[in-house]
Amino acid sequence: MKTLDEIKEDVIDSRDLIEEMEEWQGVVDDEDATEEEREDARANLDEIKEFCEPFEEYSEWEYGETIVSDDYWEEYVEGMLVDIGYLPKDLPAWLAIDWEQTAENVSQDYIYENGYYMRCF
Repeated sequence: MKTLDEIKEDVIDSRDLIEEMEEWQGVVDDEDATEEEREDARANLDEIKEFCEPFEEYSEWEYGETIVSDDYWEEYVEGMLVDIGYLPKDLPAWLAIDWEQTAENVSQDYIYENGYYMRCF
């Protein structure tokens, strides 16, 4: 089981968060767990739930949503635009693109909470 700090990466899949919540809930419900273990599990479960709450209503959360760190956002947008074919994979190195502005433009289709972006429909 992981704490929220251990889960937080550049890119998080919502299914990983769901899995961690289920594991922590299992400890909370485990009659053989000590009270200290259950308290620790409740604290971790609550922290992950609080992080997830703003994102859950904007998506098909349980089927897997990509959540992207603010620190990785520009790089993620660049890779996404190449992957979906808006930019060639062999873009010349001398070509200058304002990735900060491009990432800002793309962010209009995303919710931003807790230092992370997630596409919302």
